[in-house]
Amino acid sequence: MDTAVVVPAPRGGAALPRTRRPVSAWRGTRKRLVAFAASGLLVFVLGVVVQWALIHRLGMGDVSSYVVKSVLSVQLTFLLSRYVTWGDRNLVLLPALVRWNIQQLVITSLGVGVYTGLGHFGVNSLAGNIAVAVIFTPTSFVAGHLWSMVGRAASLRLLTASGPRLVD
Repeated sequence: MDTAVVVPAPRGGAALPRTRRPVSAWRGTRKRLVAFAASGLLVFVLGVVVQWALIHRLGMGDVSSYVVKSVLSVQLTFLLSRYVTWGDRNLVLLPALVRWNIQQLVITSLGVGVYTGLGHFGVNSLAGNIAVAVIFTPTSFVAGHLWSMVGRAASLRLLTASGPRLVD
């Protein structure tokens, strides 16, 4: 969601960007957060069902089934995030998918570590899943909002942004 509004130019000057009122920006972010949470809840429930089937029907271990479930969940979450949570953004699909998977690789790797650690302390798989979701869902939303699900114009700015320059 682009919060920039063009302000009429002063005499002889260029138009200046101005941000919307904080209340409007918060309302839009709150709607996205609710959509993200609803999508996340759906993916979480489906993931628990998939993990249960992998463990109890296919005989996989807790951690390996968690990894498989996580990979499937990341892809489903991308689709829901792209078309539901950030459906109003003009995204370039492939770069958004790549950024989302990089983002989720980092977050999911941390989640697998926490999940494994909780298992070593005797926490069952459902409680471990809930703990990891509570810890890492806000991180995923913020990273998606600011980086992986940015619109086309912001995506181009990310590609062309240069780092600090040394003075010659």
